[in-house]
Amino acid sequence: MEDFLRRLRREERRLSALVAGDLAMESTFGLSYEHLAAPSQTLFRRLSLVDGPSFDARLAGAVGDLDVDDAEDLLDGLAALGLVETLRGDRYRLHDLLRLYAASRLRAEEPAEAISAERRRLRDWLLATAITAGARFEPRPPDAPAVDGRLTFSSNDDARAWLITEAEHWFSAYQAAAARGDHVTVLAVADSLHWFSDLWRAWGRWQEVFATSAAAAAALDDPAQQARHLGYLAWAQLVETFDPAQARATAEAALQAARRAGDVQQSGWANFYLAWSMLNVRDFDVAHRYADAAVQDFAAARDVEGELQARSIGASIRSRYEPEAAIGEHRELLEFVARVGDELPASIRGLTEANAHAVIAYGLLQLDRHEEAVAAASAALAIGSSAEFQSGHASAHRHRGLAQLGLGRVDAARADLTAALTLGDGARSATWLDEVRAALDAIPG
Repeated sequence: MEDFLRRLRREERRLSALVAGDLAMESTFGLSYEHLAAPSQTLFRRLSLVDGPSFDARLAGAVGDLDVDDAEDLLDGLAALGLVETLRGDRYRLHDLLRLYAASRLRAEEPAEAISAERRRLRDWLLATAITAGARFEPRPPDAPAVDGRLTFSSNDDARAWLITEAEHWFSAYQAAAARGDHVTVLAVADSLHWFSDLWRAWGRWQEVFATSAAAAAALDDPAQQARHLGYLAWAQLVETFDPAQARATAEAALQAARRAGDVQQSGWANFYLAWSMLNVRDFDVAHRYADAAVQDFAAARDVEGELQARSIGASIRSRYEPEAAIGEHRELLEFVARVGDELPASIRGLTEANAHAVIAYGLLQLDRHEEAVAAASAALAIGSSAEFQSGHASAHRHRGLAQLGLGRVDAARADLTAALTLGDGARSATWLDEVRAALDAIPG
């Protein structure tokens, strides 16, 4: 068996090695292929350029330079002959052996230069589409034109679905851009996905995305870009790999880059991530100093949104050991947001309000003011959706569950803690999840 598999892995011999009785698989595929009209043959061959495990008619259209309706018609014809497999959700799959056959026909019938150009065109389309989709989640999204006249998104839900469903494809294209040294494109993609990344923490590959973009900025010797993308990377190390020590080192490098660039706004973000990393290791005094420095930097840069985030984390630091002070500061923060809310993007306003209510709930829980904690946590959960604010909603469910438990409401507590565990998976640390599991296990019955 191992010898057979080794022979299959040799690109030039994979198909010729596959014989079952008197039936040669390559010949069988060839009979079906020869029955295809030229446009169907072209699409079939070029589907071998698709990197991911499945695709839809939009992606097939990009491969075959077709509109979606024509691509769908050709895919249905290929499926009828068994050359592609239909999947749920209007998706298709090219079996590994058929992919090999399609690739062999591509090499035989199209020049190497044309194949390289098609592969590059497909990857460029994927990255341009990823930029279009990601831009929808920016606080003030730009007007995004159609990509090559083909693909736009009518809503954030559509954009989110595309980014998640086609992640294998656009991420592979992103890696290819990095490998060929297309640093400008790498930075553009990472910038466009910065806001979206916080809405899909469970993906687990954001550290790779932002490590790659930080390396691209370094290759361009652009300290301002370095500072920004090192900040993105520090975020991923905090919320995805839960490594505050590494995040601190990354944020320190971001701060140095920001100072080289003379970019006070990026200095603010670097100080913000330093405060966050020190908060996670419970070094509250140092975290305070970084948070205060971030507030000063953002104020100097006239970045109201950044200042709001810096003040939020400063208040959160106090919540670890001064519940009354934290409650008061977060209520003041909510009053501030109420006053200036129209000047803030809806996403930032919602995130700030949801997190503030969750922190207030935590403080009230520490003070055994359980009924008030339930109300505060409920206020957090009433803002946005769990898809938008996954981490904040996970915390609110946790706090409300513990408060309900303190009030003797066992069923309600179990429901909230179960929700916290579900939402926290991929969004909170293993320690946090273990604490929720322990609370659930301790519930009688």
